[in-house]
Amino acid sequence: GFPAPPYTLDNYYDIVKDIRFNPSLSFSEGLSLKIFDGLYLDLFWRSVWLAFVSTIFTLLIAFPVALFMARLPKQYRNIALFFVMIPFWTNFLVRTYALLFLMRSNGPINSILNGLSLPPLDILFTPTAVMIGLVYGNLPFMILPLYTSLEKFDWTMIEAANDLGANTLRAFTRIMLPLVGPGLVRGPFSPSCPPSAPTSRSN
Repeated sequence: GFPAPPYTLDNYYDIVKDIRFNPSLSFSEGLSLKIFDGLYLDLFWRSVWLAFVSTIFTLLIAFPVALFMARLPKQYRNIALFFVMIPFWTNFLVRTYALLFLMRSNGPINSILNGLSLPPLDILFTPTAVMIGLVYGNLPFMILPLYTSLEKFDWTMIEAANDLGANTLRAFTRIMLPLVGPGLVRGPFSPSCPPSAPTSRSN
């Protein structure tokens, strides 16, 4: 093959040279108030909204799953973790294309609906499809930190609270939530980061 080219600083030298001999060119070139254009603001707020809503939905799904896993007998917890870890074996792009295949107009979901004489779902390339993809892709990242916190939780404290007259909701909000707080704090960070990127725009 061809020998690898040496690593040099020529590109950086060219930038400095252009700035030195062209006073009109500076490092601030391109910085303007265009970022406050309506299109960019719309993209920004849409990304923030997708990040917030997808994180809420992911949390609502992940918490019961993590709670179920933590309540399993120890010999079955590793099996449950195995199924949660399976998506990490596949590239995120591949999983996204799998969702596209499932949700397209002639995909398996609409084929089943047609077989049941039900109207097809036309959700591909819509905000709903984006939300489904975000929740599906980030769900394992939410489940794992929640499971880690719930696994260490002492369930006898809930029983003691019930014996002292606390109902299930009060025991959940006063005892469980504060103790599993680290998992609740760590969990939402991962799902909220990808959709908050400026590229997450749906048509």
